[in-house]
Amino acid sequence: MKRLKDDLNYYVHRKFISVQCYQLEAHVYCHTNFIKIKLVKIDSFVNVITSPILMFTFIYSIVIYFILMSFLVKIILGFILLLFSCLLTFYFNVVEESLEIIKSINGVNYTTKNMLGKKVSKFINSSNFVINEAITMSQVISYLAVLTCESSKLTSSRQVNLILTHLLPRNDCLTFIYTHIHSFLNDEKINT
Repeated sequence: MKRLKDDLNYYVHRKFISVQCYQLEAHVYCHTNFIKIKLVKIDSFVNVITSPILMFTFIYSIVIYFILMSFLVKIILGFILLLFSCLLTFYFNVVEESLEIIKSINGVNYTTKNMLGKKVSKFINSSNFVINEAITMSQVISYLAVLTCESSKLTSSRQVNLILTHLLPRNDCLTFIYTHIHSFLNDEKINT
């Protein structure tokens, strides 16, 4: 833990492994008024290139097998399919997720960033965090959620907003993030 100007300001950086066996880096920037948590996926060049090439070879082999055409047309079509599969992979592959919490505003700004640099932000009007588990067909996955309470005169309902779902951090990473958020919201010091 690196202390900055005063006792409440600090920066923490740790490496974790995701459920999908990617390496993740968790960055926590804490200040007296706000906290920013960034979860970044660390990809090797092989992981980035393998996915579009596998998609390309599958699609290209089906097209070549079923369509009889000249060699030049096959080369041009293969190049177009390779570009298209690379763009699709880079567009949908999320490499960074971040949370920003400001004490004066009761809410969380959740941002995702893909490989092409496109950012999508969502504001969640609550700061009630929980770690929960979901059971899939073959495994148990832990996730971080923000609970929101919407109430009117007649009914009240709770809504669960899942966050950090693209990179799927494991329970140790979620506990690390939850500990920093909880200590920030309750003005507690972390002993690390």
